[in-house]
Amino acid sequence: MLESIRVALTGFQPNTGCTKMKPLRERFIDRDKQGGVWVYEMVFATRTMAVEAYQPPAFPLFIHGTAREEEGVTTIPVGVALLTFSGNPNVVTLGQGNISAVIMMSSNLTTTYVNGTDYTVDIVNGVITRLTSGAIAINATVAVSYSYSDVVTALASGGSVPFAPNN
Repeated sequence: MLESIRVALTGFQPNTGCTKMKPLRERFIDRDKQGGVWVYEMVFATRTMAVEAYQPPAFPLFIHGTAREEEGVTTIPVGVALLTFSGNPNVVTLGQGNISAVIMMSSNLTTTYVNGTDYTVDIVNGVITRLTSGAIAINATVAVSYSYSDVVTALASGGSVPFAPNN
């Protein structure tokens, strides 16, 4: 009977994630006082991978990110351009994002306007908003110069559309 157990278990593979079983040791352990029951031990080994149960994170997964340069290290300067405020609120759209070094003056270059007093700049989107408490008139034409830096966009899964990746 012992040999049948040894032959049946040696080389047995419990599942595809395990290696084949191999005998490690066997030994006689004990018998009862009457001598009718013998206790024998066979130890076999197999390897399997134990993987911790996955818990999905409680925060949204990364799907879209934008990297912007700080401190204007590799900026591209834009020369003075005459731009006109329009809309409500009165805004000027610069056409680039990641803006720095904004200088705004009157169209005749005699008055320099102050950021935070006369206007505000959305540096991420490149939009200048006229402040009603400032010195810039409604729908005024102003001379603006600024610099901008390249923007790098990263999408998860390699797709060109963050909410519908192509792979």
